[in-house]
Amino acid sequence: MNFFRNALLVGTASAATALCIAATSVHAQAVDIAAPERTVTIRFEYGGDGITGQLISFEENKLRIETTVGTITIPAEDVSCIGAACPESLRLAVEASPIVLTSLDGQITLSGDLLEIAGNEYVVATAAGELRIETDKVTCQGEGCVVEVSAPVFGGPVVLTNGATEISGNLVGVDETSYLVEVENLGAIRVQLDSFTCTGEGCPAG
Repeated sequence: MNFFRNALLVGTASAATALCIAATSVHAQAVDIAAPERTVTIRFEYGGDGITGQLISFEENKLRIETTVGTITIPAEDVSCIGAACPESLRLAVEASPIVLTSLDGQITLSGDLLEIAGNEYVVATAAGELRIETDKVTCQGEGCVVEVSAPVFGGPVVLTNGATEISGNLVGVDETSYLVEVENLGAIRVQLDSFTCTGEGCPAG
């Protein structure tokens, strides 16, 4: 499940004046721009969305970022940076507000510091830059959660029944349409949620 997204490149007039999009290849510093450890998000003091991409270099007080629209040069004035690759002098000062977000099926977990809740999204500072995660797609645990929400209570032995059909196993996940059940000799299988009745201690509460 893809339940998170990076901050988007914004096209405001104020942002445009601060940026220079380079059409030529970058020679200042040879780095692997596809490396996730180079991912950063640049935020501007005047607000708005940030810019996320791969940090290529930081020289002469300018950041060079490879984005989906090309290479961008950003003056390092009135900006802050989120991500493990950020120059120390530009790192965003984040108040310690750690959270752990887990997808509703329990398959994906993300940790970071909560920056804000914007609309229906958690905005999280992570080692790979700023991420935005829809609040209704995850559970939130940790000091940074506005309301700490426990993970769904399920897991363990279940019997799924539909008429004469019975499926026995260990429930390991639930999403909007199906149960994910670990069945002996078959492995994990998906069973349509609205067609089967779940009994047993592993069934979701409620």
